[in-house]
Amino acid sequence: METKSPVPSPSLPQPGESAQGMMEDIWFDRVMVPALVSACLGMAATMEWMNIAFKTSPWFWTVLFCLSVAFTAWRYKSMRLEIGRRQQGIRGERIVGQLLEDLRSLGCKVYHDVVEDGYNIDHVIIGPHGVFAVETKALSKPRRGQSIVRFDGETVTVGGYQPDRDPVVQANASARRIRHILRERTGQEPRVTPVLLYVGWFVETYARDTSVIVMNQDYFYKSFDRLQDCNTLSADQVDFFAAGMELYLRDKRK
Repeated sequence: METKSPVPSPSLPQPGESAQGMMEDIWFDRVMVPALVSACLGMAATMEWMNIAFKTSPWFWTVLFCLSVAFTAWRYKSMRLEIGRRQQGIRGERIVGQLLEDLRSLGCKVYHDVVEDGYNIDHVIIGPHGVFAVETKALSKPRRGQSIVRFDGETVTVGGYQPDRDPVVQANASARRIRHILRERTGQEPRVTPVLLYVGWFVETYARDTSVIVMNQDYFYKSFDRLQDCNTLSADQVDFFAAGMELYLRDKRK
């Protein structure tokens, strides 16, 4: 008898899903593979030592084993910082994602981890307040000194320093991509507001009128209902754009 899956379509992405998968791939490629090679070489060295009857010197495999262990230890040490940063980013995405889920009570649709070529858009909100493309920044805070993010309407500084990659440019690019997706899937092009959320940081904004929202996650959630006119999109428009977004996300996961 022929059967089919009881799940009619792929599930929607979860917060931090692509970052988690990328971190696991990096861990396997850079740490687990060298570790497995070391284990295999260790077994070969042991067998050679035990099998002297073959008259084969065990030193060749022993030297390779020692070099492999040293390389694996170095690789593990070099990966710890990167893995730590990625884990921190994943936790930040999940914290923000769980917070944004509560916006559904305001009639919003919330989507997570929109994966594109070489990057991802952390969260998308479609609701009566409009459409938002949300980028999450879970950056380490200094043990001493100021833990302040400042935004003057054009430039973001984190703890007094400008990030290597301009987060405002990234946020605007994410908003443009979501606008393009919705235009492709619905034939309409709504305004998409870029949002930068700095998890756990105190954020000071000096520009009142700006096209980019820069806040921490708690203040964004508490002030969301006042960000824009609540009648920006009708309930039918919210459902219409949400259907287009879901169609795009499911098509990408097939």
